[in-house]
Order: sequence, then structure tokens, then C-alpha cells
Amino acid sequence: MVSVERNVNVWIFITLISLLGWIISWIPAGIWRIASYDGTSWFVILQQEGGWLFMLMELSAVAGMMLRFIGVFLGILALKEFWPYNVWNRNKSFFDVRKLVGSALIFECCYYALLLPSGIFMVGFGTFTPSRFSFLGILYLLLVCSTVPFLVVLAIKAFTFKGGPNGFRAWNLIAVTFVGYVASLWISIIVKSFSVLEEGFSTIFIGIGGLPLIFAVIAAFFLVKQNFGSALKWAGLTLAIVGLCYLIYGISTFVVDMQSFLMLAEIWSVSLLGLGLTLIRTKSKKRNS
Repeated sequence: MVSVERNVNVWIFITLISLLGWIISWIPAGIWRIASYDGTSWFVILQQEGGWLFMLMELSAVAGMMLRFIGVFLGILALKEFWPYNVWNRNKSFFDVRKLVGSALIFECCYYALLLPSGIFMVGFGTFTPSRFSFLGILYLLLVCSTVPFLVVLAIKAFTFKGGPNGFRAWNLIAVTFVGYVASLWISIIVKSFSVLEEGFSTIFIGIGGLPLIFAVIAAFFLVKQNFGSALKWAGLTLAIVGLCYLIYGISTFVVDMQSFLMLAEIWSVSLLGLGLTLIRTKSKKRNS
């Protein structure tokens, strides 16, 4: 097993808090959308072509965000069990809190699964949408496919695993999930950049964003081989570049004077830059047991 240094725990905590803050920023708008869409009655929207799917897209996105809030909160509760005695008076391992971790994964899975109506709507099913939105719809569908199956299986594994740390053999599953999750963050920023920013900026994210996918695959390879030292380095490099991409996105919204769209993207991912750099500096050790 890998002994994770305290600095990594701190940055994971910062990342989860950043994600939680980003979700909370969306809750007021989500509650408003449950009542109506921008003040328009859902009854009126349902009379329009494809209105039923549009309503499903909006409401499922709101429900997904609220479920994600629960998942992140559970993730923070699980993380506190890893903290040293002088902070939360506990020092448990993943194997002691796997039900919390599994529950967090399930809620995160629900968030991505509920993006499916968005992909279907943007592809043009049941209504007419411009070709640009069809492209975004395909990206949304890829977003769902790159996360949901792997999160489900990993959550089941977390719930059902009965052995101790030395008996854990699901590193290949964690590796695939890591690649899928990195792919989801890359796809997400492309979707948002095409929706908000100029095409030139979008091209930047397509190019730079491809690097984390390559590095994630390399990290996954070393993780499957249980070469944790190399896996940490490559995973850190992967997350650092993902965080850098979102930082560039944030700066770009100010460059094109569209900073009001800053929170549309998962801007919390900027914190992954710090987590990634910390992982690169982290040394792996074998835990005696």
C-alpha cells in the first residue's frame, strides 16, 4: 500500500471543499429552476417541440447537482478518518471507511448519469438543435460513458471488499476509473469553452487537454503494476495539467470579458494544480502489516 503524506490529505481536503463550494454556488439557481425555467412556466415549455426533454434535462441536472453535494460531503467525512490524531482524533484506513467512500462514489455516479438527458437533448433527439449543439451533445454522452460505468463498479467493489489492505486487488479498476475521470474533466472543459469562449480558446483546451489523458494512461499502467511511486508522479502530473487547463479557462473568461460565465465550468478543478504538484513530490512507501 502507498503511505500518503499529510500534505496530500490537505490538498485533497482543499479540492473537496472547492468542489463543495462550487456546487453550493449552483444550488440557488437549481432551486429556481425547479419552480420554473427563467420565470417561464414548465406548462408553457411542455407545449413546445421537445419541451418534455428540455424539462427533463434541466430538472435532472438540478437533481444531479444536489446528489453530488451529498456525495462530496460524504467524501469529506471519509477523508477526516485519514487525518492524524492531533486534528480529528482518528487515523483509520480506506478499508475502515469503505462504506462512506462507496456511498460518495454512488452519489458522484448519479450526478454524471443525470447528465444523460442533456446529451440526448443536445444531440437533437425529439427536437431541432444546431449542429454546434449536436457536437456538444456527443461530448456530453462521452462524459457519461467515461464515468458512470467505472464509478458504479468501483463503488460496488468498495462496498463488497472484505479483506485487509494487503488483499486489495482492484488497482486495475481504480486505474481505469482514474483515466475515465480525467477524460470527463477534459470533455467538460471543452464543452464549456465551446459554449462560452471563442473558438481559438477552445482549440487550446483540446490540444493541452489531450496531455492529461496520455499521462493518465501512463499513471494507470504503473498503478496496475503496483509501482506506486511512478503512478503517483504521473497521476500528479496529470492532475496538475488539468488544474492548469481550468486556470487558463478562468483567465480566458476575463480576457474575452465573459467572467460572468466563470462558474459554468468546473472551476473548482483549479485546486487540482496544487494537489498534482504535491503528488509529484510525494514519496511512496510500503506499509508494514
